[in-house]
Amino acid sequence: MPGWLRALLLSLTLGLVGCASVPLGSVVPLLRLDLATTRIEALRVAVRLPEAVRPRAGGVVLDVVLTRQGLPELKQGYLLVETEGAADLAGLVGQQRPGFRLTAYRLGAEDLERFRAVQDALAEARVRGQSGSLGFGIATREFCRTGSGTPGRIPASTYLMTAESNGWLTVSEDFDLMGEPTVAAALADLAPC
Repeated sequence: MPGWLRALLLSLTLGLVGCASVPLGSVVPLLRLDLATTRIEALRVAVRLPEAVRPRAGGVVLDVVLTRQGLPELKQGYLLVETEGAADLAGLVGQQRPGFRLTAYRLGAEDLERFRAVQDALAEARVRGQSGSLGFGIATREFCRTGSGTPGRIPASTYLMTAESNGWLTVSEDFDLMGEPTVAAALADLAPC
């Protein structure tokens, strides 16, 4: 698979909601996103879920795949931590819904330098004339339930903001997590928060 295609597929993936369609208005801005050069400290991710479920602390990660010509792929995971900064949440006001929780995340401070090192490695490879790419996926791997039982439907929406995006981009809208059999089986046995 060509590097550009892998980067596109990874950038359009959002963990469990990876099968959801990307809204048309977000496709071009997502294609323009270059994780190799973006100011990673400005990256924000948001997830909207019914109040009955929520991501566990430490359960949301940024998975990065670095490919460089002639070298093995380098895969690393970075913890995304919840943020409540007014600037982070301001652009999401229109995405709030009754009965849902909207949570924003940023890269953990301890992982910023590790990520910059990956960006630098790709930049150095490019200076040497090697082709390469930096793809990513955002995954919510651990959920918990806030009420009793698991709802029959769990519509999830995901959003992404970078320094270059001029606001939040909708990556997926109301993708029913319970509509995917493997995901539904995992969510059926959620522990309480």
